Amino acid sequence: MRQRLQLVADSQSKLAAARNELRPVALHASLLYSLLSTMPAVNHMYQMSLQQFLQLLQLSLQRLVVSNIVIKISRCKPRPAPQCTVRPAGGF
Repeated sequence: MRQRLQLVADSQSKLAAARNELRPVALHASLLYSLLSTMPAVNHMYQMSLQQFLQLLQLSLQRLVVSNIVIKISRCKPRPAPQCTVRPAGGF
């Protein structure tokens, strides 16, 4: 029983840490979407659906995660790593 309680406590702390890391991203994304949703008032060409916005946000986050991983790996190596191109699964 104590092991399960400890596992729950560990899981809660990991979730809280993940939530705190993602909170600024969520704040910026909601602000950005609010701004983008008012852009059609300027010109009708600036219309963007929520689905389009979410796709762009997901692509940006994937690129960010990949770049952070590359940065962390390059810090661990004593010699400079050869340049390589990391492309998302979408084929860009």
